[in-house]
Amino acid sequence: MERLGTNVDNKKDRSDYGSQEKLNPEKLVEVEKLCNDFISKSKEIRTYPSTSNENIRVWECDNIKMFCGGTHVKNTSEIGKIRLKRENKGAGKERVETYLVESN
Repeated sequence: MERLGTNVDNKKDRSDYGSQEKLNPEKLVEVEKLCNDFISKSKEIRTYPSTSNENIRVWECDNIKMFCGGTHVKNTSEIGKIRLKRENKGAGKERVETYLVESN
């Protein structure tokens, strides 16, 4: 799957992907479980200026690096559980929204 775009706000994350295969419900549950398992491991999160452009920040967690898209927690344990929701956005396009699960 190729990431086509992402939007993050204070309520959810929305990521659009290009794929010829549909993301079936079983796979989405598997991905959600893997994400929640990773989050529960209390991994440190770092942000720092890019070496190629000081105006761009890099996000890093457990050897995963990507360009920074906004405000971040310092540790995955601050996130809590997440829930994933899939939408089909037409032929070859999938949207996955990530929501925080409210704790009672």
